Amino acid sequence: LYAYYTPKKYTVSFNTGVDGISLNDIEVQYNRPFSFAVPYNPDVTKTFGGWFAAADGAGAQLTDEKGKSLVGWPFAKDTTLYAFWQDLALKYVLTNVNNKTGYMVTAGDSEYLRNRKDITIPETYKDMPVIVVGPSAFEGNSELETVNIPNTIMQIDVSAFNRCDGLRAVNITVVPNNLLIRYYSVDGVLFDKGKLDEQTGGDASIICVPMSKVGTFTIPDGVATITASVFENRKISAINIPASVTHIGDKAFANCVNLSAVNFIDAEKDGVGLVIASRAFVGCTAIEEITLPKRLEDVRLLKYVLIDETSSQDAHVETSNERTITDSFAGCTSLVGIKVAAGCKNYASVDGILTNAAKTNILYAPAGLSGSYSVPAGIQSVEDGAFL
Repeated sequence: LYAYYTPKKYTVSFNTGVDGISLNDIEVQYNRPFSFAVPYNPDVTKTFGGWFAAADGAGAQLTDEKGKSLVGWPFAKDTTLYAFWQDLALKYVLTNVNNKTGYMVTAGDSEYLRNRKDITIPETYKDMPVIVVGPSAFEGNSELETVNIPNTIMQIDVSAFNRCDGLRAVNITVVPNNLLIRYYSVDGVLFDKGKLDEQTGGDASIICVPMSKVGTFTIPDGVATITASVFENRKISAINIPASVTHIGDKAFANCVNLSAVNFIDAEKDGVGLVIASRAFVGCTAIEEITLPKRLEDVRLLKYVLIDETSSQDAHVETSNERTITDSFAGCTSLVGIKVAAGCKNYASVDGILTNAAKTNILYAPAGLSGSYSVPAGIQSVEDGAFL
């Protein structure tokens, strides 16, 4: 004869994660299949993803999205299970970054994404880390105002927030005990250090400025790069640039029509060299005067490109020749004065006109100059196109 043992019974409690929605406890038998109810959620942007052993999809998954068991009951104790609610505005795809496997967040159902004002990306999904915000993840969502991203994220695609015209802030939130950080935010602006380390600031680039950003913005000290086009079409009125910035990218401030003040902090002091790339301030029609810092090494100034022997192309016109027309101040029609802090090794200014350091060669006359002009004593040459 053989002994027969009846499987022990255990009590299962349920945490639906929805205020006001609860389920009654149920008894299960050890190692036997089971089935649980699917809870109701009044939030139409969420769908049930199964019952899990821990909140937010962490821990073991016990059921599928219909509440049916995936394995026999595995716990020899009374247990609380947690409903996992999937955000229909987001889609999760397995990926790998630096030999670490996790999920990439991409755009979910457009019907739900386009109606969302606030989105929070979770630290984990189905008990695995969320490590990437993918290409065009929120692109074109004009209703989106705030995105919260945990500082455990390893990669954010630069196109993730394209054409999010209502965006007010991208916030990097602090995850307790996380020591390896690549991204951080200041006043809703997103910064990328390009690597994971224990510093919260440092040698970083600006990679996202929300379209709704207005007023004065001060770039934090330690930032090295103002990324190409990062402020393009923004409505800011003033920008303060610290001495740590070494590169202002192509079209970085393009068409900032409200921008009237560009302040280089500690402009009169020595420091790391600064390069201002092609068309950095193109179309900034409100700037009347700018003082370039002593540490300036190079600023792109070519106002035209020769098409043939009889014609040329103006710098402010968008054409196939745009990459060869480099004028950093193209279309700055109110600009009447460019000054350079004393002691700059490559540049100087005379009466608001940019010259070489020796003040013998006129390099660039701002577009807002009008009326008559007398060439100052000591000038020996005028650069081609300087007064175009």
